[in-house]
Amino acid sequence: MLFRSIIASQALITGLFSIVKQATVAGFVPRFRVFHTDEHGEGQVYIPAVNWALFCGCVAVTLMFQTATALTAAYGVAVTGSMAITSVIISFIAFYIWRWKAFWVFLTFIPIMLIDFAFFSANLLKLGSGGYFPVLIATGLILIMLTWQWGRKSLASAFYDFGVREGKRIEWLVSLRDMLDELEITLKENLPAARSLIQGRRRLVESDRAAVFLCSRPIESDSDFVPVVMRIFLKKYGVLPSQVVLMHISQTAIARIAPNDRYRVKQLGNDIHSVVASYGYMEQPDIRKALRDIQAAGLLPIAAERWIIEVGEEDIIASKDLGPIQRFRVWLFSWLLRLSTPAHKYLGLVYDAAVSKEVIPVVFSRYNTRITLPELELVQTTPPK
Repeated sequence: MLFRSIIASQALITGLFSIVKQATVAGFVPRFRVFHTDEHGEGQVYIPAVNWALFCGCVAVTLMFQTATALTAAYGVAVTGSMAITSVIISFIAFYIWRWKAFWVFLTFIPIMLIDFAFFSANLLKLGSGGYFPVLIATGLILIMLTWQWGRKSLASAFYDFGVREGKRIEWLVSLRDMLDELEITLKENLPAARSLIQGRRRLVESDRAAVFLCSRPIESDSDFVPVVMRIFLKKYGVLPSQVVLMHISQTAIARIAPNDRYRVKQLGNDIHSVVASYGYMEQPDIRKALRDIQAAGLLPIAAERWIIEVGEEDIIASKDLGPIQRFRVWLFSWLLRLSTPAHKYLGLVYDAAVSKEVIPVVFSRYNTRITLPELELVQTTPPK
């Protein structure tokens, strides 16, 4: 009995690690730090947050029910509910994925559903004597998943609206370097006149460092919008790096990506590059390794010791016009966002002195979600002749 319990618990733990990792990739739950336990088996993972959650859950169940007999009602509702849900899901898979005809789907799965739901309905009579526990757990998980999806969708909409509304495109960024070169030559030729024109304004300057900006979407051409994190960088420091890399990490529905299809690099002009690094759902992204691989292949003229990596982090702000339910929803999403592993750490940048974080204020109001960020205004000054 002891050995069977140990085997069952290990199967539960391992299975839950795999489920949570794939659910994270699919966007159903917050990001958690994932450790690969075997370099030859990429599916062997360990998630500390999930392990501690299981431990706390087991302790709570033991303290609540005391004996295995008292756990019978909760166990019955959980098992029969799982069977009923599995029957519904497999019928959808048969119809939409396997392309079964509706007649065969009904003929095969309706009898099974009737049996499963009959068992589940019978166990619902035991809700008051312990069956409520798995229902509460399921309700909490559903609330977390729906809130996380809603919050991420609201953030994506806010970022998109901000980019479209302001209209700053990559072609604008490409032209900045030409403007800086012209301004530098002008200052050397007529320094006193130039100083009188730019007095009281903050002049954009060029740095000899290279910067990698992590983007939530791929940059395909110079008609795409400049990522918010780079606009914050320009606004905050007034510096344009000598080499700019706009990097997007893509995780696909394929288990593993072939090495030849891993990286896609585009030259956007004036030492500005777009990089898309693709990973399968069984693979752990590693930004540092990706940059080294791209550099070794001669696709990026950047020395490893001279780049900095810029990442963005959202600061969630609840507007005063929110109702109690909306305010609770925003609070829950903000709490989940703080508990989740930041994107740069999830992508392999755990302790790195070259990583710089920019805070992006996002306001959730009754009717929309918006980014409150003053836009960078650049004025090219031309000294009088």
